[in-house]
Amino acid sequence: NWLGNFFNRYRANQNPITTELSEATRKRISEQFRSLFNSNQNAEVVALFEQLPKEMKSISKDPEVSWQIAESYRSLGQPSLSLEFYKKAALSDKSADRFRSNFWIAAIASKQASETKAKRGEQSKIRNASMMAEKSDNEMRKIWTKLTSDERATLMTALGPELKNITA
Repeated sequence: NWLGNFFNRYRANQNPITTELSEATRKRISEQFRSLFNSNQNAEVVALFEQLPKEMKSISKDPEVSWQIAESYRSLGQPSLSLEFYKKAALSDKSADRFRSNFWIAAIASKQASETKAKRGEQSKIRNASMMAEKSDNEMRKIWTKLTSDERATLMTALGPELKNITA
């Protein structure tokens, strides 16, 4: 609440101190996300994000923060809520991180398309989810060709069990 009140009170004021305080707050919140995520406190990561005032929600544009939020939502059984965050995480400078994010986008979107089709849902939802999955699959192929053998091995170790679950 205090953070929301701060932004409401000083938003119009383009004072350098306000900007400095805002950046310091963003840095501290990013560190808090990292700490909670590294401690496997996924519910707390989600709660922290959901409690942020709208002026601070843009912190999820940071690919690392977005990855932490996406993984937390997914681990809490809310994969559809994780999609928007995986999309932001897929903008990372790191190829392996982009690959992992696209992997989850493709997996979740494919599952959504299948579930919607099984329920005889709207064709537009099926088509949109299928297109999202295909786009992420294509992106993964491009990224894979540019990865080193060590990066590939690391990804296969990390995603191996999930790949088996998806393809089984």
